[in-house]
Amino acid sequence: GLFSNRAMFAAVFSSSLLLLAVIYIPFLQPIFDTAALGPEHWRFVLPLLLVPALVAELTKGVIRRRARASSAG
Repeated sequence: GLFSNRAMFAAVFSSSLLLLAVIYIPFLQPIFDTAALGPEHWRFVLPLLLVPALVAELTKGVIRRRARASSAG
């Protein structure tokens, strides 16, 4: 399942929080040379965040299908 790997979930969650902190906490912005993102930027970014997960799930599906086909045949 999506949340079955607790360590991975914690890593992704904490990384996301750190990323948002670097983007939105004012005293961190000059250190990391970042600027706050507006809604128009997030409309572009959010769908792209799903691409790696989608590709990983598709890859796992193909690998499982091939494994089943080779064990059946």
